[in-house]
Amino acid sequence: MLPTTKTRLLGLALDLIIIASFIIDFILIAPFKEDNIKDFIGNRNKEEKFNEAILRLIDMSGKKDSDIYKKGWVSKETFSKVRITGNVSKMTALQLCIALELDIKETKSMLAKAGLTLGNNTSDYIFEFYITKGIYDINMINETLFDNGCKTILKKN
Repeated sequence: MLPTTKTRLLGLALDLIIIASFIIDFILIAPFKEDNIKDFIGNRNKEEKFNEAILRLIDMSGKKDSDIYKKGWVSKETFSKVRITGNVSKMTALQLCIALELDIKETKSMLAKAGLTLGNNTSDYIFEFYITKGIYDINMINETLFDNGCKTILKKN
């Protein structure tokens, strides 16, 4: 006996469901299986960290570490901690980006390496404004922070 049209359509629908489940498994689930998760984490751990990037950029600038941290009003002790641990506050990260005269794209990339971002607050808007304009005068930025009631940069020698 020949299958009816309804039976054939039902069979095709079931075949499509099976194919779709394989596709979903392959595209959505397979990348997150245990061995791939380890690869993913391993690859993320190989990405350049903030402290590695800042040291590379200083080397590329041809300046000494001390020239950069002094220009950014970052203390020697704070810079040393950043250099060793990679832990950095947003303010210190921005000060170092200003000292290196990074553009806004480079600055955002550096912040991301430290797990930081520019947010929706007056202080971040001030930094973004000056960096976008290519104005890297830390004293001017500090005065603007003060004038707008924001936390200021403490000058450290």
